[in-house]
Amino acid sequence: MGDTQADKIAGKRALAITFLVLGLSLCVTFGLTLGPAFIGIGLPFAVLGFIFLPKADEGQKSGGDR
Repeated sequence: MGDTQADKIAGKRALAITFLVLGLSLCVTFGLTLGPAFIGIGLPFAVLGFIFLPKADEGQKSGGDR
């Protein structure tokens, strides 16, 4: 059961990193090409990345459950 919990945390971390990179790259790309008014297009993706980031406590609990 510990492996499935670790897999879920790893999946959430990968999803969070993906959303963060996507959001920040959209912010930079649209901000540089279309102007500062379009920086906010990538912010929802960056916020989703922060939402999906697992807490540090979750990672420590899964390793200590054995």
